Amino acid sequence: MKKIDDRTDLGVTTIDLYLTGHCNYKCGYCYGEIDTEPHMSRDMIDSCLHFAEDIGASTIELCGGEPLLSPHFEYVIEEINKKGLSIILRTNGLLIDRHMQLISKYCKWVGVSLDGLPDTNALMRSSRSNISIEEQFNRPIEAIKQLKE
Repeated sequence: MKKIDDRTDLGVTTIDLYLTGHCNYKCGYCYGEIDTEPHMSRDMIDSCLHFAEDIGASTIELCGGEPLLSPHFEYVIEEINKKGLSIILRTNGLLIDRHMQLISKYCKWVGVSLDGLPDTNALMRSSRSNISIEEQFNRPIEAIKQLKE
C-alpha cells in the first residue's frame, strides 16, 4: 500500500532548508528557537543547494522558525530559481506581504500554518508583536488570497 504523502512515488525529491530558528511567534510546541545558530549562512545554503543538485532534487522547501525572517531569504529564492528547482514555502504567513512579489513569482506552493480559529490560534501562538488576535488570524489568510490573485 502506498503512502498518500510519499513524494518519492511521484519521482520528486524534496530537500527541506531550515533557514532560521527565529520566529515572530513563541509557540510552546515549537523547537525552532533552540538552535544556537539562528540563521543558516550563505555558505551553508550554497552547500545544501549543491547537494540538492547532486542528488537530482527537484524541489526545495523553505522552513524554519519563520523562513521569511532569514536575512538570506531573497538570496536563497534567487539561487534556487537559478538552479531551476521548484520552491515550497512553509510560513506562519504574517510577513508574506513583505516579500509578496518574490513569493508570487517563484514559489510553486505556499503552506500557511494556523492553529485553529482566532482564539485558539492566539492561545497556541504567543505573538512577539503587538498585533491583535484577529490580525494574527486574518493577515495570513489575506496574504494567501493576494497570492492567489
